[in-house]
Amino acid sequence: MNPRCALTKCVDAKDADGMSTECIVTTKALQHQTRHGGFSTLSSQHDDFSSFAEASASPAKYAIFQVLGFKFIQATGQFDIPLCLSGSFGSSAKVGAFGGAVLTLLYLGLLLRRRHLPQEDGSSFSSFSSFVLVLGKEIVYSVLAAIIGASIAGRNSHHELFCFTLAGVLGPIIALMIMVGILALIIGAVWSTGKFKNWCSGY
Repeated sequence: MNPRCALTKCVDAKDADGMSTECIVTTKALQHQTRHGGFSTLSSQHDDFSSFAEASASPAKYAIFQVLGFKFIQATGQFDIPLCLSGSFGSSAKVGAFGGAVLTLLYLGLLLRRRHLPQEDGSSFSSFSSFVLVLGKEIVYSVLAAIIGASIAGRNSHHELFCFTLAGVLGPIIALMIMVGILALIIGAVWSTGKFKNWCSGY
């Protein structure tokens, strides 16, 4: 047996003139391809798990959005919130949780269906565009969860739907501002600690 073929995979092929040629693929290249194929599979499984985990947390997430939105509306005092909802975390949280539960079922169904479809390449979007797109999607989903949850909870008068919808719009924005504020505080604390250590080391 040819030692060269022992380390390679030889395949017969034909060129444009019909002449037989020998295509040689090294074992190392085959192992490299197999290794990257395994990494791709593991990455796909990790993405699926993250998506399922995110979908499962939707009821809690949209309940938080509703509470944040309602508390902001109450704090500004610009809108007349129904008395049955004033000061109540339960009513707004219940609406967000009900709507989030329905969206979770729909989203899980789409995830199961998407696993059998070719994946789209989202690399064409810039980081800022992706950030704006994600925030826009969260606002839309939060509004849908508010409308669905209010309908399930029987809070479907025009005034109540308007309040729940407005809270659904404001909730994701307020949550983002809170997270950015916390991140800024952490970065500031770490920077101040480093400066203090450098100052102390100078003495």
